Amino acid sequence: MTPLARWWAVARGEVATGIRRPGYYVLLALLVFLAWGMSKGAVVIASGDATVGGDKSWVTSMFAQANIQTVVIAGIGAWFLAIGCGLVIIRDGELNVGEILHATRLRAGEYIWGKFTGAIIVFCLVWLVYLLLGIAFNHGLTTGEDAERIGPFSAWNYLMPTLVFGIPQILFFGGVPFYLGARTRRPIVVFAFPIAVLLVALGFLISWSPSWLDPDINRALMLVDPSGFRWLNETFLKVDRGVEFYNSATIHPDSGMLVSRGLFAVMGLLAVQAASSSYARALRTGGEPGSLLGGLLRGIRRRRRDGATVDEDAVDGAGTDVGGLVAVRTRGNLRELGMSTRPLGLVAGVWVVLRSEIRDMVSRPGMYLFVPLIIIQAVQQTLLAVGPFDSQVLLTSGAAAASQANTLSLLVCLLLLFYTVESLHKEKALRMDGVYYAAPVRTGSILVGKTLGNSLVAAFILGAGVLATAAIIWWRQWFDGSPVGFDLRPFVLGWGGVLIPTFVFWTALVTALFSLLRSRYAVYAVGIFLIGYTVYRQSFAEPLGWVFNWMAWGGFQWSDMGPFSLNGDALRLNRLLYLALSVPLTVLAMRWFGRREFDANRIIHRLRPRSLMFAGLRLLPFAAPALFIGSALYFQGRAGFQGPAAEKAAKDYWRRNQATWTDFAMPSVAHVDL
Repeated sequence: MTPLARWWAVARGEVATGIRRPGYYVLLALLVFLAWGMSKGAVVIASGDATVGGDKSWVTSMFAQANIQTVVIAGIGAWFLAIGCGLVIIRDGELNVGEILHATRLRAGEYIWGKFTGAIIVFCLVWLVYLLLGIAFNHGLTTGEDAERIGPFSAWNYLMPTLVFGIPQILFFGGVPFYLGARTRRPIVVFAFPIAVLLVALGFLISWSPSWLDPDINRALMLVDPSGFRWLNETFLKVDRGVEFYNSATIHPDSGMLVSRGLFAVMGLLAVQAASSSYARALRTGGEPGSLLGGLLRGIRRRRRDGATVDEDAVDGAGTDVGGLVAVRTRGNLRELGMSTRPLGLVAGVWVVLRSEIRDMVSRPGMYLFVPLIIIQAVQQTLLAVGPFDSQVLLTSGAAAASQANTLSLLVCLLLLFYTVESLHKEKALRMDGVYYAAPVRTGSILVGKTLGNSLVAAFILGAGVLATAAIIWWRQWFDGSPVGFDLRPFVLGWGGVLIPTFVFWTALVTALFSLLRSRYAVYAVGIFLIGYTVYRQSFAEPLGWVFNWMAWGGFQWSDMGPFSLNGDALRLNRLLYLALSVPLTVLAMRWFGRREFDANRIIHRLRPRSLMFAGLRLLPFAAPALFIGSALYFQGRAGFQGPAAEKAAKDYWRRNQATWTDFAMPSVAHVDL
């Protein structure tokens, strides 16, 4: 086979494997949902006033499609590209296929570029399906009032944003995680890149644009934005150019923008080439790719082996030299050593697993990258917050805690998703699962210990956030003359009472999903889908309601005159509901967690109606509190000021006070007698 044929064989194999992964189907389902929502006018360019019969912005225009595609790829596609591209080499290493592949004539460069090409092709196929379904939803299935936001079909309106904004992002967000995965072999480091993009691009480059910003700095920020949204917004969307312009005009990128997009694409390809060089060098030296200290560790092991000595008194007979190692037989027997063992209890097992997780967590490089990035992103919203006419906001502890709640909830949930899954998959990745799961430690101890260890990350982030916010408030009080001091109460009640239940429930849910699906890629996809869907519904569409708002997104509203005065009862019931749901999820995780090989026959027997009925009855005592609290929250919500009864009362009020005078003929003066 020629080098090109070998490269294509690897790429074709990766495509065949990738299209069977559940993560891409979850991505496709999410994109289909977004395409359907966009066809209903969920995201349009705000221009003019269409409420009085004016023209409406078309969701099918080039500007609208560019606006949508830039954010979708940066906000959603980056995560799935990190999963699809960044974990390719890691997965092959776990499956031990490298020895077989590299025993053939396949070269390292052909293998690396073939894997990357296959992963990119799979994502591009999913993106192509999204574009085709978007065209079908927009131009084939939209009727009624929604049709007013649909313009004439033009394929260039969909392809041009993909070529200019989409392809560079796909190569960049695929190439850099691919390099990180091939170089470090650590999934946590792979996911550091999309988290950094989410923090820097979506949290700073896109949203931060004060009126006093120097135009040259603003221009530089446009060019370093990997999504391209800042250039689009600052150039065309920030100043309203009218509905007719946005519906009919074509985007013409300037030379600087084209160079910027090309550089992002080139950086992604250079990252893949760097991964190829690193992988080839590791194969030549016999080391493990990504082991930055591999040479040092090998040297230490070699010195230990060469310097090993044998205690003459402990040797009974001659030793045997095998490969530089001395095998000896010692005097005595095992009984004389007085060794004994006994199974650990639940609490003792939790403590052993927790200590192991803490030691492993401290050694993870992600801890020293994720935590500062999350704190910077959360605190910068407080530090850079401005009021009307760019005035400085009087910063109180309650306002700071409330403004950071959504950001911390989103980012920490993403971090807990990655840490929890990798912690549960760690033993299998190291091929130690057979020994680890055979240890006399209860399954509950393993799961609870791992959960507590990962939860310490969230606790550490919240504690660091409190200290950073306190430092900002004290600085303004001491040096800027602010009359407001620091108050710990909003952080204890708000972050402790609102965010902690979110993290507890989310960790329990991720653990249960991993125990059920037994695939970290499927759990990543489902977790990202749940987070993205919740944020989308709470921010851009009809909110989910208190029963299903597991993140309490937008529910933390603080007032120093009365904390939680608006939705206090609903928020308390919501938090109690998801704390109660954590109990049955933990029970299910303990039942589903597989310490033995998968047996399809056992699954078939458990799916029988009788088995399912008894399993449900055994779970009912654990789920009863959640069912009771959820029912109370649901019926109180329906009876509240935002429920159906209140909406009907508002309509009746409008009917009595407004509709009464509809089509009423105003009296006119017929005659005046002076």
